[in-house]
Amino acid sequence: MQRIRESLWLSKVKFVEEEKKSAKGFVIGAKFTVPAAVLTDIVIKADHEQGRLHFQATHLFGLGVEYLSIPVQEISDDMLEDFAKALIGQQSEIRRYRVAGAPGTFR
Repeated sequence: MQRIRESLWLSKVKFVEEEKKSAKGFVIGAKFTVPAAVLTDIVIKADHEQGRLHFQATHLFGLGVEYLSIPVQEISDDMLEDFAKALIGQQSEIRRYRVAGAPGTFR
């Protein structure tokens, strides 16, 4: 329960927690309620030397931060439409651009 609570808190997502207690008053579980709509924050940086756009997206595919790196040759109307689908929670192929990223990579 503590890890879930901390993860939600660090993700800056509003949530409601209901603890379940035994007859003796000991906590035996918890129910976490998260809003159906969660805001996504995106930072896009151009890497002119490598010819790529780097995206840092918060809560795009779930809770947490995702990093995407897209070659500029692949930026097209279809790719942007696919990215827009990801933004509204629809099935998207944009995940294929995911990369491992360290905090501070894009800021």
